[in-house]
Amino acid sequence: MESTAKKKKKKNTARLKVWKLKEESTKQEFAQVTADSINEVLEDENVEDKWNTAKAEWLKAAEQVCGWTKVPPSHNRMW
Repeated sequence: MESTAKKKKKKNTARLKVWKLKEESTKQEFAQVTADSINEVLEDENVEDKWNTAKAEWLKAAEQVCGWTKVPPSHNRMW
C-alpha cells in the first residue's frame, strides 16, 4: 500500500509580539498600562468575571505596547 500523505499548508496568522516584553522599557510601559486598568478587574465579584476582565485588559495592553506581526497575503501569484 502506498501512503499518500498530504502536506498541510502553513496558516499565516498575526501574533502579538509578546517577546518584546523582555525589554526593560517595554516591560515598564506594559506594567504602567496594566496598573491603570486594575480597578476594572477588582470591581467584579465573580472569579470567572475577574479572570476574563484581567485577561482582556492584559491583551489590550499587550496590543497597545507590543503590537502585532504582519501577515503576508494569502493569495497565490500567477507567473
